Amino acid sequence: MVYDIAAAERELGYRPVTTYEDSLAATVEWLVEQLHGKEWTDAFPKMAAQYAPFGDLFGYADEDAWLEQHGRGAK
Repeated sequence: MVYDIAAAERELGYRPVTTYEDSLAATVEWLVEQLHGKEWTDAFPKMAAQYAPFGDLFGYADEDAWLEQHGRGAK
């Protein structure tokens, strides 16, 4: 996810301490550590609860079915 902080900059005068580009590697590393050996729903239960009303957030089953239907399934 990428958030737009323009409103915080404009309305609150917020200035980030780093750039998105400079923080990305450390953020990805942290996410990988948090997810190691876990389902994302176990690693981030509060986020999972927020997304629960939407069902399968990532829709992998739907994506797999579409790929299979169009002859592009896993080999």
